[in-house]
Amino acid sequence: MEVISLPAKKIPQAASVIGEAFLNEGFTKRMFNLRNKQSKYLFTKAMELKISIYNKLGQPMWVTIVDDQVVGVGVLKEYDQKKLPFKDILKCILPLIKLTPFLFRINYRNLNTLKRASEKPTCIESPHATLEALAVHPHHQGKGIGKLLIKKIHEEASKKDRISGIYLFTSDEKNKTLYEGLGYNIFQERNLDLITAYHMYYEFSSSS
Repeated sequence: MEVISLPAKKIPQAASVIGEAFLNEGFTKRMFNLRNKQSKYLFTKAMELKISIYNKLGQPMWVTIVDDQVVGVGVLKEYDQKKLPFKDILKCILPLIKLTPFLFRINYRNLNTLKRASEKPTCIESPHATLEALAVHPHHQGKGIGKLLIKKIHEEASKKDRISGIYLFTSDEKNKTLYEGLGYNIFQERNLDLITAYHMYYEFSSSS
C-alpha cells in the first residue's frame, strides 16, 4: 500500500472510488440518489471531469494504491487556485454537455437547506486550503487508508508557508470522529431539520 500524487492515467479510477464511497455520504445522498445506476454513472463522470480540471490546474491530489488499483482519494483545493486556460475551457464544453441529464437528477427540494448547511463560514483564517474530498472504497474501509491519506495531505500542505491550515465540513458522525482524532477542531456546527453539518479546521501552527 502506498500514497502517491494522483497520476493522470488513474483519474477515472479515482472518480470511481469517490462514486462508490459517497453512496451514503450525508450531503450526497440527500442531493442525489446514487443507488440509481444512471445517477451514479453521471455523478462519477462529473467527478472525473472535476478531477481532470484540478489536475490541469495543478491542485494537489493523492491516491492510495493497492495492487495497482486506486482504493483511496484525497483532493485538496488551495486558496490561490489558478484559472483554467481558455483552450482547456473549450475542451470541457463537450463533457459538460454530456452531463446535462445530471441536472434532472438533483433533489431540488433539499438544495437550499444543503447549501445553507455547507456554506463556508466567513470566520476561517486565511489563507487556508480546503479538503474537498476524502474517499475510501467501501471494500477497503476500516484499514487505516483514510488516516494514511490525511497524514500525507497534512505533511505536504504544511510545507507551504502561505497556508495556515485546512478547512473541511462533514455531516457524518463517523467522519467527524476520524477528523477529530487527527487534530481537527469543530468551530461551527449547524443543526438543520434535514442535516447536521460540522465545519472543522486543522491549524498547522498549533497542531503540526
